[in-house]
Amino acid sequence: MSTLRVLIVDDDQNILRMVEFGLQKLGPDFQIFTAGDMNAALDHIERQPIDVLLTDYMMPGMTGVD
Repeated sequence: MSTLRVLIVDDDQNILRMVEFGLQKLGPDFQIFTAGDMNAALDHIERQPIDVLLTDYMMPGMTGVD
């Protein structure tokens, strides 16, 4: 199995870290990245392709739906 790149986006640092910690338990086949807002997420996506994006629905500025 190839490595899957997962990006988690949430403005609440506690939730962000909790989800990151849970996904890391999936093992070495998952590379986990985090971003605290959609601007940081877009910057990350422009630098490196992402296989899975988990995002908060309601965030200030640009929401997960945007």
